[in-house]
Amino acid sequence: MPAFYIFITDRFIIYILVFFAILWVSFTDLKAQDLEAIGKEKPIKVSGTIGTTQTLYGVSGIPNRRPPFMTFINGGVTLNIYQWVVPFSVTWSNQNRMAYNQPFSQYGLTPHWKWVTAHIGYRNMTFSQYSLAGHTFLGGGVDLTPGIFRFSAMYGRLSKAVKEDTLNVAGEIPSYKRMGMGFKIGVGKGSDFIDLIWFSSKDDVRSIEVPVKSDIRPAENMVFSINMQKELAKRIVVAAEYARSAYTRDLRAPIETGEQTNMFSPFFPVRNSTQFYGAFKSSLTYSANLYSLGLIYERIDPQYKTLGSYFFNNDLENITVAPSVRLFKQKMNVSANVGMQRNNLNKQEISTVKRLLGSGAISFVPNQKWNFAAQYSNFKTYNKISQNFNQFQTLDTLNFYQVSESASFNTGYNSTGKEKKHGVNLNFSFQKATQTQGEQITNNTSRFYNTNLAYRYSLVPLQLSISAGVNANQNNMADINSYAVGPNASFSKLFLDKKLKTSLTTTYNFLLTEKVNTGRAINFVAGLAYKFQKKSNLTLNMIILNKYSKVSPDYTEFTGNLGYSYTF
Repeated sequence: MPAFYIFITDRFIIYILVFFAILWVSFTDLKAQDLEAIGKEKPIKVSGTIGTTQTLYGVSGIPNRRPPFMTFINGGVTLNIYQWVVPFSVTWSNQNRMAYNQPFSQYGLTPHWKWVTAHIGYRNMTFSQYSLAGHTFLGGGVDLTPGIFRFSAMYGRLSKAVKEDTLNVAGEIPSYKRMGMGFKIGVGKGSDFIDLIWFSSKDDVRSIEVPVKSDIRPAENMVFSINMQKELAKRIVVAAEYARSAYTRDLRAPIETGEQTNMFSPFFPVRNSTQFYGAFKSSLTYSANLYSLGLIYERIDPQYKTLGSYFFNNDLENITVAPSVRLFKQKMNVSANVGMQRNNLNKQEISTVKRLLGSGAISFVPNQKWNFAAQYSNFKTYNKISQNFNQFQTLDTLNFYQVSESASFNTGYNSTGKEKKHGVNLNFSFQKATQTQGEQITNNTSRFYNTNLAYRYSLVPLQLSISAGVNANQNNMADINSYAVGPNASFSKLFLDKKLKTSLTTTYNFLLTEKVNTGRAINFVAGLAYKFQKKSNLTLNMIILNKYSKVSPDYTEFTGNLGYSYTF
């Protein structure tokens, strides 16, 4: 392993955070002294929010699906030290304190001063679409923009080592420890720039034992890219990026002998499992006051991959046109991106698929009462998901959905009066997706349909709001249709000069599989939120779920949350 892949631990990051804490205290002491020589400006300003939530859980009828007691702590603090701005965020939870996991925590700093920005802790950075593209890492990074110059660099852990769970108790996907580093150097500002990018990532072969059940292999990747954008006149913008990627699928493969003539050979060891790929994208956009027109060309080699992105579409060539227009005194906005796509670029597949590629969106707000919106897309995108829908789970253990088609429609009517307000809203959404696990795309294509109709009525003098509606969901997974259909109602009222908010919500769903009644689910939620001393908030809510099923055990589940937050 190269020498620059130093060992980064949580303790290293904590040392950095302690340094900033000492800096904070030092400046706080200065604040109490005579600062007339410095000026009337306060030397330090502190703002942010910190909060904690205690969760109590219990269930009867089935085994516990989570620990009986959990604690969550999260906060965000921003320090303004003269011209330095230091944002700090932290999230901690004990919910993963089990036999196979450590308590979950995330923390990070993003201080910036004039043209200097630092990234410390759990952060993410983007160099370009085909190199480092928003991947979260634990480590450090910097962005420098002095004058017309641009420089960015990062180093850190892209994924932690997760040993194989042969008993499938923890449910985690095994992975090697993966470190990454890179830099971007360029010239320009705003819409005029040119950047040279280098990104490298490598798995630690010794970080876990060789998996027995999982077919994961230690990988290595290096990307060179050039990314540019130029504004011609005032309305025309051209942009382009070209990237080359060297990707080794298995670091255990032997190194090839003989002279190497590729651009990576001085920096990247070529093995029997190493391959080289390219990606290119260019666009030309003309923008006027009420309309715009864009031409986009993109080509990504088969199996192109960068470890700086969670997932990547490859083996495609797209040519699209992207018009947009604003009509009726800008009350209506219409946009589209339409073209052709083909695959099998290297002619290695049995057949070539050519298809019409497109997305479109329209929104119309004729007046203050009515609004309409619709969208459709068959572009492939990736959405992060968690098996337990847990907002505190780390990105190291997340799976994804590859969304290949989506559509939605929304319309609403709102009547605003001094004493009475009411509104009606109708939503419909559709999504076609394929689940991915680790780096593997499964063959389980799912279709999700959701329709919701809601009515809301408010009495302003009484500070009372009532709503009722009906919701219908259909999920098609593995050619099995399941449905959940039923009414819902909610009530909310303010007390104590709007300091105390009370709310009640209930839903009743009929559950069906292939149109056969399989049970029902009743959900009841009660909540209190009290704001006091202008900066403190206390929340209490209770959730009771009762599920009756003809095909699985009946159960009743209780979740209680007590939370406190302080804003300063």
